Parts: sequence; structure tokens; C-alpha cells
Amino acid sequence: MKRIYRILLLAILIFALHATPAYANQQAALNLQQLSLFRGSDKGFELERVPNRAEASVMLIRLLGKEQEALTANYTHPFTDLIGYESPYVGYLYRYGLTRGTGAHSFSPRTLCDQYMYCTFVLRALDYNEAYGDFSYWQADQFASELGLYQNDGGVFDRGQMAAVSYTALATRLKDSELTLLDTLVAAGAVNAEAAAPYQQLFAGYDEVTRLFGHMQELNSLEVSISCDIQQGANQRLRVDGELSIAGIKQAAADPLALQAALKAAATISALYDGRREQISQPFELYYRNGNIYVKTVEQEQELKIMLPMQQMLHELNNIGYELTADENAGAPDLYSALNVIGGGGAPGVAELRSVEQKHDGSGDYYQLVYYAPDAGGSDIGCRLYYSDGSLNRIVASGSAAAADGEAADYELTITLRSLNGGAPQFPADLNSYINIIDSIIEQQ
Repeated sequence: MKRIYRILLLAILIFALHATPAYANQQAALNLQQLSLFRGSDKGFELERVPNRAEASVMLIRLLGKEQEALTANYTHPFTDLIGYESPYVGYLYRYGLTRGTGAHSFSPRTLCDQYMYCTFVLRALDYNEAYGDFSYWQADQFASELGLYQNDGGVFDRGQMAAVSYTALATRLKDSELTLLDTLVAAGAVNAEAAAPYQQLFAGYDEVTRLFGHMQELNSLEVSISCDIQQGANQRLRVDGELSIAGIKQAAADPLALQAALKAAATISALYDGRREQISQPFELYYRNGNIYVKTVEQEQELKIMLPMQQMLHELNNIGYELTADENAGAPDLYSALNVIGGGGAPGVAELRSVEQKHDGSGDYYQLVYYAPDAGGSDIGCRLYYSDGSLNRIVASGSAAAADGEAADYELTITLRSLNGGAPQFPADLNSYINIIDSIIEQQ
């Protein structure tokens, strides 16, 4: 039975890998460097250091595509505390009303830059203007978050987040325009067209995918069929087939405990023991309610009902080497945030979106997405999004993930949408009788 729960836990972790929205700051910085928009210093990118106002000003000028003009024109300004490389950059910002400084003759270039200032700079590069009521300075981070540019993780705004926000901005359309910021930089000659082409192709494909998911943003509930096939080494295989219903999706943004889910499934486990292959079929039910996971199954012809408090389970997983965290006060992500790996505003990430292609096979039209997942052994993750009439109907993800013992597990996960905005999940009446398995294990130690 321990083997069953071990491999079921692996399936849960694989699902968590695909549900984590994010983009690695280091990769964002590298991408910006390839476009000559981020250069670092003799100390490297220094992504964990907090940027200053001078550095933020340079990044804004580059995102505006005006670096050459700023350096050539070297516009005058009233600030007497600009004695370094930043003077021509700030001069441009002052000339065109993009900065007023911190005083009549001071800009304070070494003062640290926070998320309000940098989000304001990036929003201006996207043609949003606080003077026209598009946003306010002290809510610039919130407005940037609404546009998908920034995700406030509660920590200090550092150069890594600056890089992630800047890279995400390149994929973002300007206000009232169909052009992305990168498109405008290429058109102005500020970014090399050949270097930009792969990114423009990626952004265009990503944009098509987000449009495909757009109709799902208002969903509060859905019903799906799930099939997951996991092969670990030559000896172990697990296949899970089931029906999943979820409700409370919209409410969970403000109250995570509003999310409810019910899965009724069967697991077929095939393993090699002493040269002999054995197969076990294991029906089970899994429920999520009030922040707890409930599992109902059968062991040795006896019904087994266990409960796993989510926070407590994550704590125990951390103790055995899985660096997973969950904030009980954090809102739930939107349904397509698992794909939003271009941005994320510097949130800790597990995957980088490498390519998006539109294809067709015997099952219909689909988008082929390829991720690179350094936290999954540095392997690629393939994801096919099947659709018809502009609506998503099936997701197929495949790749490899490292198991607890270090051995790779190959998997394919298929999710088929059956009903959108359906009813609430049905729960057993005896959930209160389920045993807290973690407490039971701790008591036995």
C-alpha cells in the first residue's frame, strides 16, 4: 500500500508542476541581453540586488527605443547630482516629461527603485499615462498586475524582477494598439530584427493561446475527464482514469477556502516483483474542501478514509526534500496562468515557454507548446491544446519528472473538458470521519 501512495503522490506533484505559473528571472535577463536591452556589469546581472533610480531610468530608455537618441543628443537637465553614466538617459526623460526628479535640482540616482517606480516606467513605455487617469503612481503595481506584467510576491523588488517585468512588457500590446512593445522597438530600429524574430514568433503564438483560454476566465466551475499514465523505470507503471469536478474558482481569488473539488477515479498499477509482473486495480475518491484533501479507497477489502490538511502535507513534503510552499492567504491563479510563463513578474518558476506552433492531427486542430523545465531534470515538457470553434476542449501534456528516489518518471496527462459552469461537486456526508493520516503517522513514530 505504501508503494501505491508513493506513486499517487508522484502524480499529484506532476500536476502541481503544470499548475505553477512563473518565469525564471535569470532566463528573462538572458533573453533581454540577446536583444541588447539588458547588460549587467562586471559582476554579472546581479539579479538579487535592488536596482536604483539610475538603472531603472536606463531600462526605461531602452524599452522606449530611445537609447541612441539619448546618448547622441545628451539633453540638458537641472539635476546636479547626475555625475555618472545616467546623465544622458535622465536628460531624455526630463526633456520629454517622463521624470520630474526628487527636487528642483536633484534626481537621487542612487536611491533604490521600488515596484511602484518601475511599474510606472514600464506602463509609460506601453503608452499608459497617469496624467490621463490610466493609473496612479501608488497603484502602478496593481495595474501592472492586471495587465499580466507583475506579480507581487511580498518580497523586495530586485533586478531579477526588473528583468522579468521588462521581458514580459516586450510581449505586451501597447495601449489601444495591436502591436507589442517588441514590435515597436523593431520598427524603430532599436532592436535588431533578426534577433527579435524568434521572440516575436513566440509572443504571437502565446497570444493566440491566451485568446483560446480567454473565454474561461469567467468560469466558476467545470467538469473534466482525466487520464494520467506514468512510467517509472522499466518496472513500475501507473495509470489513473477519472472524472473531476471543480467549483468556487472565481471566489477562490479572494477566499482560497472557497475552492472545492471532487475526483472519482481508478488507478491501475503494474510492477515487476521477483521477475514476475503483477497488476493491481485500485479505485479511489479524492476530495478537496476547506483546505483539506480527503481520500477514500479500499485496502485488503476494507474501506480506508484518510484526510490530509494541505498546509501540513506541504510542510512534510518540504521536510523530505520537496521545496513546495503554499500561502493560505494567497488568491488562486486564473485558469490559464499555468501557461503564463512568459511573465509572472519574477515569481519562482519551474518552466520556460520555448515555442508555440499551430498544428493538426487525426484528433483535430491544436497548439503545440514546448516548455523547458530545469526543475524536472532539465527536460522538455510538451503540451498539446486541442480546440474547436475557438474553444479549448482537451489538453495533453507529456514529459519527464524526477521521482523522490531520483529515478525519472515519464508521463502523459490528458484533460478533457466535459462541462463548463456546471454544478457544485458532490461530497460524501461523512467527511468528518476521515482520519488525519499525517497525525497518525507522526503519533506512530
